[in-house]
Amino acid sequence: SLNLSKSRLKEIPNNIQLLTSLKNLLLYQNEIENLPIELFLNLTNLIHLILNGNKINKIPIEIKYLKKLEKLNISFNQIIIIPKEIGLLSNLR
Repeated sequence: SLNLSKSRLKEIPNNIQLLTSLKNLLLYQNEIENLPIELFLNLTNLIHLILNGNKINKIPIEIKYLKKLEKLNISFNQIIIIPKEIGLLSNLR
């Protein structure tokens, strides 16, 4: 698990994508605006991705690669469109 919540982050640190066995990533209540595509391409073992309370406006279609994802919290952001690819995540609860 990696918890960087309430850390005043404006972006997700690049080195997080190197943690390929990471299962839980908590980044709530920061100031994150963009989600790097590499996050979804490299962290395919994520089970929990908690992003609520940021300034995110777009969820990349590459979210479809998080096939093990069970919990996704994107509430309290500025998201306008949720990609249809999120429907491919069959383990989401």
